Amino acid sequence: MRGTKADRTRENQRFLKALRRTANVTLAAEAAGQTRKTFQKRRARNPDFASQWDAALAYAQAQLAAGAPSPTPEGEAARTGGGEYSVRASRGRMVQVRRAPKGVLTTEGERRFLAHLAATANVRLSAAATGIGWNAIYARRRRSAAFARAMEAALAEGYERLELALLDNALRSLDPTGEDLGAWCETVDETDPLTLMTPREALLLLGYRRPEIVEGRPHTGFGVQRVSREEALARLSRELDRVERRLQRDKG
Repeated sequence: MRGTKADRTRENQRFLKALRRTANVTLAAEAAGQTRKTFQKRRARNPDFASQWDAALAYAQAQLAAGAPSPTPEGEAARTGGGEYSVRASRGRMVQVRRAPKGVLTTEGERRFLAHLAATANVRLSAAATGIGWNAIYARRRRSAAFARAMEAALAEGYERLELALLDNALRSLDPTGEDLGAWCETVDETDPLTLMTPREALLLLGYRRPEIVEGRPHTGFGVQRVSREEALARLSRELDRVERRLQRDKG
């Protein structure tokens, strides 16, 4: 049943209103209670409706590209369950509101992953803590320049925290009484990455990440460097001096 002219007018208005929010013709048609094909036929017959359609679409794309919020919040899930609304680029790179497929990393999931990465500098552990495969993280990094930059910053912070945690662990292992050897220990973040890794694993991870984070070049693998006890203590002393200088600078 086609309905009256007044019914079609109300449907058109609901369609245009939804189109201004989503830039998605299919979702707008569903919101108006009709199919996409129905409104495409009306557009072909009515030049005024076609002009309103184009204006609504252009407005929605501009709003979404400028960062306007999605009409439906993502919630607290780290991954999509399938069917949630999300602001994404279509195959033609047009920004619109679309239904997310199942298992996609949400904004909340990205936050959880980056927070864990900043504490551990370990991509696989952080992906597991988020509940998503590590290969999906790397795929996300390839697709999103913003996520790649955030991941790089989180890795750098995690690397620094891991260094401090290793220094703290070394100091405590050298002190026979187990007492606190300096006020600087109080500045170490509460999240201790060594609860998830052994000191040896942490050292290997630092060696793996050093070319990328400290030296600014892609890593090409790593090996365990063998040094004498005297050289190790000398290096540890230099690292402690560096930490103390940094703490003094931060206190200002």
